[in-house]
Amino acid sequence: MTSVRKWHPPYRMLPAVALVPAFLASSALAANHEHREHDAHAHGHGTLDIVVEGELAMLELRMPGVNVVGFEHAPKDDAEHEAVRRALEPLQDGASVFVLTPEADCVMEHSAAEITAVADDEHHDDGHHDADEHGEHEADAGEEEHSELRATYQFRCGAPERLDRIETHVLEHLHDVEEIEVRAVTLTEQLATELHEGSTVVDLTP
Repeated sequence: MTSVRKWHPPYRMLPAVALVPAFLASSALAANHEHREHDAHAHGHGTLDIVVEGELAMLELRMPGVNVVGFEHAPKDDAEHEAVRRALEPLQDGASVFVLTPEADCVMEHSAAEITAVADDEHHDDGHHDADEHGEHEADAGEEEHSELRATYQFRCGAPERLDRIETHVLEHLHDVEEIEVRAVTLTEQLATELHEGSTVVDLTP
């Protein structure tokens, strides 16, 4: 069974018209955002953010690229480009990746999934390195590439008050995933939980 705990978010979710949640309402919250950025880049660990506002249910999934396509560098040849295309294809179908409570009468309006490069900000955190340090950091950054899945989904629900669970099938399309951290804000609840093998349902009404 999925373990659920109350979550009091340290940030403010933007209105639903933004399509996906934004997680930096003020500079004082930057540390929390950076922590979640790090979690999203750790191999085997991802994040899923869920916002239900009005008739809209919005989800944003982030996962290291290696757990999606099996490699983390940018595709270098036709075979790797094809691997990316094939890996993203099932993730584009939000209605099959996420099954919302049938009684909530939700219809998918938008879905997008892409593999993007991730900037390595750790090597440029203060902007005061001398020339030797700068060269060394650039060399380090060049040796390690990062890519990330960023997928967004938007559903419109005829009865959003009846949306009490989301069954997820995303793990079926990923590799070597230990857990996906879930944070959700609904019409009545704020909660945090995890998805992992054997626990693939997000209960929105604990």
